[in-house]
Amino acid sequence: MTPPGGEKPPYGEIFSVMMICCMAGTRLFGFLAERDPPEKFSRGLFAVAACALAAPVALPGRPTWALAGFLAFELVVGAYFPAMGTLKSKIIPDAQRATIYNLFRVPLNVIVLLVLLSHLDTVQVFTAVVALLAAAAALQHALYVATVDYSKRVVAVESDEEPLVAV
Repeated sequence: MTPPGGEKPPYGEIFSVMMICCMAGTRLFGFLAERDPPEKFSRGLFAVAACALAAPVALPGRPTWALAGFLAFELVVGAYFPAMGTLKSKIIPDAQRATIYNLFRVPLNVIVLLVLLSHLDTVQVFTAVVALLAAAAALQHALYVATVDYSKRVVAVESDEEPLVAV
C-alpha cells in the first residue's frame, strides 16, 4: 500500500485503533445479548464482516476505505468471540467438548496451509474470505432456524399441545 520511498503508515496507532474496535465489539456483544440470543444476532455479525472485508476488493487503491473495513471487521471480531463461546457452551456437550474442538482444528490447519502454499494474490484471498463469511452467515441462519424450530417443538411437547397451536 505504501509506495516505494513513501512515508510509512503509523502502524502502532493503527494497531491501537484496531484493538479499541475489538474491545468495543465485546461491549457490542453485551448490548446485543441483552436483546436477542447469539443464534439470532450472529447472522448479522457474519454479514457485516463479509461487507467490511469486501472493501479492499471493491475499492482497490483506497487505503482509507480499506482501513475502515478492517476496523469494522475488528468490531465484529470483538463481538464474535463471546457470541461463539456462548453458542458452543449451549450446543456442545461438556463431556465431548475437548474432543470436538480438537477435531475441528485439523481442517482449520489444513485450510491455513493451503492458503499459505497456494500463493494467491491479495484480491483472491479477500474474495475467498468474503465468500466464506457469506457462507457462515447462511449457515448461522440455518442454525438459528433449527434452534427456533427445536424450541417450539419442546414447548409444544411440554404443554401437550400440537406444535402449530403452541406457536
